[in-house]
Amino acid sequence: MKRVFFVLLLASCSDSQSGPSGPTPFEPTVGNATGGVEAAQGQAQNVQPTVEEPVSAESLPWPRLQPDDAWRAVLEELQAGAGMPTVPTESGTSEQRQALDRARALTERISLAPADGGLLLKLANTYATNLFPERSLAVLGTRLVQAPDDLLALKLAAAGLAGKSRHTDALALFEHLAQITPQDVGLAGPMYKSYWESGQHAAGRAALEKGLELHPFQPHIKLRLGAVLFEFEEYERALELFEDATASRPNDTEAWFRLASCYSELGREAEALCATAEHDRLIQMEEFGISDQLHVGPRRLELVRALVKSGDLVGARRELDALHADGLPVFGTGNPDEFEELPSAE
Repeated sequence: MKRVFFVLLLASCSDSQSGPSGPTPFEPTVGNATGGVEAAQGQAQNVQPTVEEPVSAESLPWPRLQPDDAWRAVLEELQAGAGMPTVPTESGTSEQRQALDRARALTERISLAPADGGLLLKLANTYATNLFPERSLAVLGTRLVQAPDDLLALKLAAAGLAGKSRHTDALALFEHLAQITPQDVGLAGPMYKSYWESGQHAAGRAALEKGLELHPFQPHIKLRLGAVLFEFEEYERALELFEDATASRPNDTEAWFRLASCYSELGREAEALCATAEHDRLIQMEEFGISDQLHVGPRRLELVRALVKSGDLVGARRELDALHADGLPVFGTGNPDEFEELPSAE
């Protein structure tokens, strides 16, 4: 059956034991060159996909939909809006207050060294990360007046425009950057997101394929591309990508959620249940604040301890039995045998 695509927004996972829960099929960040710029993005759009001819990854070029010189008009607009905005005095969160303190300090330094491109980019990213997109774009315009070919400034500006849902303008810059820096794998995710939200599904897929061609071991790209293939019912190839993603990022709840969903679609219910159990286990570990820096055996024993402390003795017994069944070694303080008297999970 054909699926209706959900909004491109990462949903929170639940700890339901009845099946996997996780994010909607498309999450907007992968290879994000700016980090905080994506946080300013507007509400995503619902889009209905149509099945299009897959694009071969062999010698795959970056997608190209905008006119060759479209980026120039966007650059001129950014330059026309150049300026050094006054640092706002109002702020909502403690993080924003700290960010505005940094912005004031950077603004003072820039007043003494107005040609310092590095300071301008730091200020632009500080604003973008903390939801002041207009100020960020004004600062980037100032930098692009000084240096129209500053690649990082162009990339930050493209991400900022995408964050304001101006995906056509963002893509004009992204496609220009892809022409002059064709080996930049960091373009894959932002281009994919803007293409997809613009309804250009084949181009969005091609951007991810290109990113994977450039960086075959990038788990984030594998996860995003797998989600695209899953929605187009190409389950076998999606499964390979999800299996690779869970192997590379064993503590990634989204990867396990997607793997469980793919196993289920393929009728591999036993494997789907195992992946679901791992997804739910990771959710519980996050809720109990169990460090992901521990080795897997001690980490799972800590989960048993946390469940005992919470009063969930049946859940603790189930996890202890699974720990034994998986044959995981436990080093350091504590031993699984100390919980042998837990009541049966039957």
